[in-house]
Amino acid sequence: MKTYFPQVLLFCLWIILPHILFAQLPTEAELERLLEEMGSEEEVDQSIIDLLEGYLAQPLPLYNTTVEKLVELPGVSLQTAARIIEFLQTESPSNFEDFAGLDWIDSYLLQLLSAFTTLELRQGASGKPPLSIQLRSRVTQDVQKRRGFSEKEYRLLIRRDLLTGDSTGLDTIALGSRYLGTEQGILTRLLLGHDRISAGITFEKDPGEELIYRDTAEFTYNNFEKVDPQELSSFTTRSGFGGFLSGHLVAELEPATIFLGDYSANFGQGLLFGRTFGGRKGSSPTRDPYNGRGGLQGYRSTGERYFFRGAGIILGRGDWLPSWLEVTGFYSQRSLAASIIPQTEGGADTEVLVTSIRDNGLLRTRRDIRRAGRLTEQIIGGNISGHISESRIGLTASTGQYDSPLGGTLPYDFHGSQWDLASLDFETPFAAGRTFGEFALTGNGAFAGIVGTAIRLSGIDLTLSTRYYQTSFFSPYGVGFGESPANPRNEFGLYLGVRTRLFPRAFLSFYTDIYRLPEATSTVPLPVSGIDAMGLFEYRITPALQLQARLKTEKRDDVIKTEDELGRGIEQLVDRIIANGRITAIWKPHDSPIEIRARLEQKVARYSNSIEDADGTLSFLDIQWKPLSTVRFGSRLILFNAERSDVRLYEFEQDVPGRLTNIALSGEGRRFYLMAEWSPEESFSISARYAETWYADREIISEGSLQEIRGNLSGRWTLQADWKW
Repeated sequence: MKTYFPQVLLFCLWIILPHILFAQLPTEAELERLLEEMGSEEEVDQSIIDLLEGYLAQPLPLYNTTVEKLVELPGVSLQTAARIIEFLQTESPSNFEDFAGLDWIDSYLLQLLSAFTTLELRQGASGKPPLSIQLRSRVTQDVQKRRGFSEKEYRLLIRRDLLTGDSTGLDTIALGSRYLGTEQGILTRLLLGHDRISAGITFEKDPGEELIYRDTAEFTYNNFEKVDPQELSSFTTRSGFGGFLSGHLVAELEPATIFLGDYSANFGQGLLFGRTFGGRKGSSPTRDPYNGRGGLQGYRSTGERYFFRGAGIILGRGDWLPSWLEVTGFYSQRSLAASIIPQTEGGADTEVLVTSIRDNGLLRTRRDIRRAGRLTEQIIGGNISGHISESRIGLTASTGQYDSPLGGTLPYDFHGSQWDLASLDFETPFAAGRTFGEFALTGNGAFAGIVGTAIRLSGIDLTLSTRYYQTSFFSPYGVGFGESPANPRNEFGLYLGVRTRLFPRAFLSFYTDIYRLPEATSTVPLPVSGIDAMGLFEYRITPALQLQARLKTEKRDDVIKTEDELGRGIEQLVDRIIANGRITAIWKPHDSPIEIRARLEQKVARYSNSIEDADGTLSFLDIQWKPLSTVRFGSRLILFNAERSDVRLYEFEQDVPGRLTNIALSGEGRRFYLMAEWSPEESFSISARYAETWYADREIISEGSLQEIRGNLSGRWTLQADWKW
């Protein structure tokens, strides 16, 4: 029988400790907390924190912004952005306390505005300091050794007679460990800004990667691979950079903005070019279906897939162009990691076929290196946007070329070496809200589209949207709202999101989404359908005590493999219901150095067939303490018990500045982290973190993989320094 004693104990401690410690609230909103409350549970992309750090360094001037720009902030819906702009125009507030009495603003939004925006009047000024320099250095390492660092790899070398050349046996050659590099992960990033010119360079080496690799692509790198030394002389040795290196330069010249190096692109609703962190259903139901158009931006993150390398230009409205027209153009050429197989005809290799493109960027093993740089991608794209009053219409087009063809496993998968895309997107306001959408076509006629409307009524916000992505639609950089944001294809859905104020300081948000995946794919072998719903209740009981309750449930078809009467393997659909409920309480008294947060969470999975039901529970107690203005400490204790992976629980943690930790916990055990940050002066800070997970139900962690740890304890430390001038 399950016991809930740990959860009850944590809840009691949460009630008692504030009175013992005379709890006090940190004076600044934590970036990580805002991201968690944004609600992206299962996956949060690193580039979102880089975007928000940019706003921390250069806050968005509210008096000089637009609805279109304001909704780029996470959790800010079209309805809320319009209300903010109207409030600025009618009331001209001078500080954020003037927002506190408004019935449509909650504590999360108030913290977000005070952290990432400013009310300073900047008429005609760029709002940028004359010179800014930011330098970040980070090192991280696991405490326990992973299998990839200790396990050796071997090769069988054919031994030949020097005179006759005949084979006389095999020699076993040790190649070294499976992971080629050191166990440390390293990050260094330098950002420079001067007036209207900004630049940056980012270097990251993941644990197991080496700085410079030197190897050949001819080997398969199967363990104990047999190699003939007579063929070695014909192999081509390659060398390259083993980590990730990125740089960008942005020059804001009137009337054009020039981009050189690495940059990101985001237009319309993201069907052609979208944000890596967009398209997900979270805790902002009236915001999530909408993709905030960001255009081109200098790339400063470490993700190694959704960015471009080359040059871009934005011709702004006015001067060279009419005041209602904006034009963007860009070119990119990159080398990608890919798995390839040779195509033979008449016994001879004629070409290679790409079976998959690797987007994790890891170069830890010899197999990783064999895939690195095997595919070259060229892209030419552009966008034309017309602005009439407060309406906008945009046309985006792009063409891409691979130097080797892609081959899908199913008839409607993409085949070939060239793709062409075009889309039409629009936004237009009306009396009670705003309508938005995008329609996209591929060169072979495949279609994708999303349309939505954000409505403001008295005391309630509604967002409705519908989407239809054909199965053969192929958009390698598209991020569309839905079940699989990074792969907008094979989906039809209807979505409704609602947010309302129930009574003072209490808000209710919920959504429901009905969807269908109409065709079988390589990942979903049968057509499936489902319904997804979430409700979130937020109540600030007192100025110091806030309560959040969330219930999320999804009913959908699931594909299982079973056997018929003759013992033949078959696939069949079963009904699956997964429900997840959580209660979070936050104690944040005014002008106090202590903040305490506690959570109780349960997740259940129920099936209609022979699969056994499963349950998962999680509870944590979190304490943040800022005894001095220059010192900050943080700690969290987590207890979890998830019977299977389908009830794994996601836990978003505070980390060193500029990094996300959002992990999935399954099995039974406990986890904790300790963090400290010291800022002796405004321009310098140093932070350290140690996190550890202990499992009660296993003796081996990540068994069978190169990340395997021989034991039930996994720990990792991180040290980081930040300089800002």
